[in-house]
Amino acid sequence: MDRLLLERSLGRLGPNEFARIQTTSLLRSFPAAPRLRLDGGERAATTSGSTATTTAPEPATGNTSAGSHVNGQDSDASSVSIWAHQAGVSALALERFDSRILISGGSDATIKLWDLEQGPHHQSPQTHTYRPVAVVARTASSNPPGPGLNPNPGPGSAAGHRFGITHLSFYPFDSAAFLSSSHDQTLKLWSTERASISGTFDLGARVYTHAASPIASHLLVACGTQHPAVRLVDLRSASAVQSLVSPGQLGRGSGSAGAALAVAWSPAHAHVLASGSADGAVRVWDVRNSNGLVAMLDQEDVTGVILPYANTNTSSSSSSSQRVAATVPIIRPTAKAHSGPVNALAWADDGAYLASAGHDAQISVWDAGTGANSLASFGPVVRINSGYSSNGQATFVCRGAGGGGASSGVVMGGSNAPGGVFSGHSDRQIRAWIPRLEGVDDEDESAMEAERARSMKRKALDDAYRSLMGRQITFS
Repeated sequence: MDRLLLERSLGRLGPNEFARIQTTSLLRSFPAAPRLRLDGGERAATTSGSTATTTAPEPATGNTSAGSHVNGQDSDASSVSIWAHQAGVSALALERFDSRILISGGSDATIKLWDLEQGPHHQSPQTHTYRPVAVVARTASSNPPGPGLNPNPGPGSAAGHRFGITHLSFYPFDSAAFLSSSHDQTLKLWSTERASISGTFDLGARVYTHAASPIASHLLVACGTQHPAVRLVDLRSASAVQSLVSPGQLGRGSGSAGAALAVAWSPAHAHVLASGSADGAVRVWDVRNSNGLVAMLDQEDVTGVILPYANTNTSSSSSSSQRVAATVPIIRPTAKAHSGPVNALAWADDGAYLASAGHDAQISVWDAGTGANSLASFGPVVRINSGYSSNGQATFVCRGAGGGGASSGVVMGGSNAPGGVFSGHSDRQIRAWIPRLEGVDDEDESAMEAERARSMKRKALDDAYRSLMGRQITFS
């Protein structure tokens, strides 16, 4: 780092190159942190070659050190495997304001809330076990709620989901509410503080993902479901206001369009929504129009939308209708953004670029203004392998510095919580990955050396003054 800073100060290294080198090094600084464990109350204890499961449903808080006993069993990792959920962890969400509350959803249809501030300092070597502060249990009701939003469920009504959780997200403007979707075809709105349900909406198809509009006045939630159309739910009017479907997307054969697996609202344009589907297509929508398809991103398109009349001489005799027709982009119905299903979308903070990820193990970046493929495609750089067995699919959330959702300092994480990455796996565990930052140990050693030097100087002055005055006086 010192060499890079010197090269940067001398002008031999540009800011972009400096950022690239430093980011590349940080990519390889995320070791597993087995000292931080999230215990949802389930246990997998191995005894004489057999596996027995015990459950402790009561949420609690506190830490356990290595070798302590929990529920009568040794908590050593070699004999007991701590589970966050009884089935696989299928969804994670971290509130964006101070990144204190983590929500996890499992394939067992349960939702659990965790307080990350309960843990030790991020540099502490102390072993700590997080326990959920609230648990939403699976409902045993076999009758799904009726169509529409029920903002005030009555006493005794079904609260939790019936089937596995597919996606979780906090409300963009207030962490006091969060949303959940499930294979039980419902979207639910929850109160974070009480872990109680505020509303349920039945979409009539499996809900794979959802995204709340970043515009506070909209109260729109886009839902990707098993059906190819993207559903828009208006929380204000308690109705599904619109289904976004492109011409020819339906009726082209069974399974041709595929389910909608990813949705993301543009942070720069309140009416622009992007969706990714199982057929590898990324569609951009204008939700103000009934036929709102604006573009389909094409991995073979490197130029994007170019207005023909803007670059050619148009005679004054041409009609205005011809000029308007020339400005309408031609959408190729067979355009594909990825060669596999698209399962993630993310906009840049300024809305200038859109990033997409697919099952083809590629991340592509698109120019939001023209729809062109920027050719800035990324494959896997680091494959983390810490001795864990294959866990299938995983979900991740990142905790930034200062408790925020993005890095703003040298050390990731808040004042009393570990920063880094939390990942949920199909082996029922939530794991923490804490960055090993360059220079932190050196700085600690330097501070200790300086403190020892100051102590020696104070002792020398004290001894000298005592020999002169005949009494001991301690300098502070």
